[in-house]
Parts: sequence; C-alpha cells; structure tokens
Amino acid sequence: MNYIFDNPQRAEETRLVLQAAIESANDAIIITEVDLDFPGPRIEYVNPAYSRMTGYSEAESIGQTPRILQGPKTDRDLLTRLRTDLKTGQSFHGQTVNYRKDGSEYIVEWRITPVRDRQGNTVKWLAVQRDVTERVQAEQRLRLVNQDLEQFVYSASHDLQEPVRNVAIYSQLLATRFGKEFSPEALQYFGYVTEGSQRVGDLIQGLLAYTQVAHEGYDEPFENGDADEALEFACANLKRSIQEAGATVSHARLPLVKMRQIHLVQIFQNLLSNAIKYRAKQIPCQIHVSAETRKDEKVQFAIRDNGIGIDPRYHQQIFGVFRRLHDRSYAGTGIGLSITQRVIERYGEAIWIESEPGKGSTFFFTAKRAG
Repeated sequence: MNYIFDNPQRAEETRLVLQAAIESANDAIIITEVDLDFPGPRIEYVNPAYSRMTGYSEAESIGQTPRILQGPKTDRDLLTRLRTDLKTGQSFHGQTVNYRKDGSEYIVEWRITPVRDRQGNTVKWLAVQRDVTERVQAEQRLRLVNQDLEQFVYSASHDLQEPVRNVAIYSQLLATRFGKEFSPEALQYFGYVTEGSQRVGDLIQGLLAYTQVAHEGYDEPFENGDADEALEFACANLKRSIQEAGATVSHARLPLVKMRQIHLVQIFQNLLSNAIKYRAKQIPCQIHVSAETRKDEKVQFAIRDNGIGIDPRYHQQIFGVFRRLHDRSYAGTGIGLSITQRVIERYGEAIWIESEPGKGSTFFFTAKRAG
C-alpha cells in the first residue's frame, strides 16, 4: 500500500481518518519494522483490538516481536512459509494457534501486507489478525456431528440390506411357486412388493455410496487425473446404456487435473448417466464434453446435452439427496448428482448447471489444473 498526498492539510485529514478506522476496528492490527532477521521484526504499533484479543497492552508490545504470541501449537511450517513469502515481498494469509498473555490459546487468521514507499521498497509490515476460534470450533463440532450421522447412516443402510433383499426374494418365490393358488390381483400385489423392495435396495446402495465419499483420503498424495482417459473409462462402463439410448458422446481434448482418476471417472459417469436418463424421447441423445482454463487457472469442464432440460427454479434442488423432479418413468434413485457434488466439493471445487425445459442441460464443474 502507498498513501501519497501532496497537500499537507489533506494528508493530515486522511491520517486522522485512517487512525480512527484502525483504532475502532474489531480485528487486531499490528505494524512492524521491515527487518526479518532473527528474532524478527519488532512491533511499532498495535490497535486497541490487539490488546483486547491478546491481553498485552500497547506498552508491553511495542519493541517486542510477534513471537510473544507464539507457543507449542503454533504451526512452525506456516511460520517458515510466512518468512519465505515476506522475504520476496509477497502478502501472506494463514491460520494458526496463538497464545494470549495468560497462556490461553486462540485460533487466529493472519493477513500480512507490505507497506511500500514511492520507489516500491517495503518499509513496514501491516498485519491484520482475526480471532476465528469460535468459527473453527463450531466447524469442528459440526464435522463430528456429520461424522456420527454418516456412520449411523452407513451402519443402518448396511444392516437393512439383508432384510430388504429377503423381502424381494421371498415375494418372488411365493409368486413363482404358489402362483396358481393366488388370484391375479394378489400376484399383482406381489409384483408391487418385489418392485418396491428392489427400489429400496437401490436407495440403500445409493446411501452407502454417498457416505463412502466422506471416508476417502482426499488429502493424501496422488497422481494427477487424466480427464481424457477418465471419460473413456466412464463411457466404457456405460456402453450398454449408451447403445440402448442410441446416444452419441463426443468430446474435445481434455487436460490433466489435480483430482484422483477414480473420482474423475465417477463424476463423468454420473453426469453422462444423468444425461442419458433424462434424454428427450423424440430426438437422438447427444452429449458433448469440453474443458477450458479460466483466468484463475482453474479448469472448467462442461457436459452439455440436448435432453429434456430443467426449470431454473430447481437448479439447486437437483443436488439434494433423493431429490427427483420427474416421475418413475425416468430411471434412477435421485442420489447420483448428490454424490457427484460431494466428491467435487471435497476437492474445494464447485459444480453447477445451466438449463431450461426443452433446451437441454449443461453441467459445469471445476478442478485445479495439473502443475
């Protein structure tokens, strides 16, 4: 940042405004000298919020280094990255554990920015620290609740498989072996029971697949995914469905991305399957897959079809678990898009749709470009 004012009166007014803004801020603001050599840059200014957050007064802080806020749980790797970034004159953003004067811990989000002179030289460091302890703890509690819920759903779904399967099997056996002793109406009821049991079985399998997404190691090291190969593999898995629907799947050249190959296959397979299920009956099903690199260096994939389309009012709802917008003449459990969204979001990416009734649909999702 560089504040240059040629008019002394205007400069003084601006200084007073900035001072008032800094001193009334809820975030802690620290200004330090530029020297990064051990023990680190000394503190030259702190605002009132800093004292409220840390317990250290202005007098206790001036001349000290930010090390007074560090302790056993402060992320040392983050501190190394911070020093590296600042030495090259870059801004820094990170999160770690800090310690108050009384020794209590709090979780802080840092933003450190260089202050430059007219020649572009760094002359000070401006650090803004936000206490995010409550937010992080709430996220942790929610994560634990979700884990417990997912474990319950997984266990319950697993335990339900056998009784549901038995209902379907014995209904079929009764209808087959003793069919002559039942009226046509009774046999029709047996058919309903069998069909319903099979549908419940499919839903259980969908739930198991949905909860399984949470247990896979997304943060573990992995090789880049080849989107071209993943799409070909997905098409091979869906070969029968594609042939029966008379569908055509075309694609542009697709890149390498930072995503597991198995997840890329799963994403393409679910989106292609969705396009095939909701195809327009009167025209041949056509699906085209493309990708482009955006200005933010992310790869944006597009899966475009000429199917029945979706009313914009329901674009968000279709990603909900078991949400179906069409009757059962269209196959599916209503969980495929939920799984797809969950996989993509576990990578910190996004999926969305553009569609109108009768004009087909285009599903977009992003992925980090392979370095």
